[in-house]
Amino acid sequence: MAAVVFAFQKPVPGREAQALQLYRDLVQYLESLAKSDKIESFEPVLLGAHGGQIDGCVFVSGPGETIRGLPEDPKVAAMLSRAYYCLTGHAVIPAYVGSQLGERIARMEALAKAS
Repeated sequence: MAAVVFAFQKPVPGREAQALQLYRDLVQYLESLAKSDKIESFEPVLLGAHGGQIDGCVFVSGPGETIRGLPEDPKVAAMLSRAYYCLTGHAVIPAYVGSQLGERIARMEALAKAS
């Protein structure tokens, strides 16, 4: 199991409609991947006011090979290109869940004990 977070900032002023369509297109594509069992799940999230740079994200989980390849998937890559046009910022962030999370925590614990 692997995961990725597609994070986004607010729309560029005047490009709000394009940003909303981009969001709809991403959700629709992820729904199709979930229905065809290529991903396990996805969860869109809008964040409340917090003073940070991320306004929302979509958390996606599924088989490692599929998740790692999502940013290079032609449809996703095209959406990421559109994001440069209509969002003030965005990011694709690897996320660690399940056994990957345990491995990461174990590494941090080993470093903490060594110092």
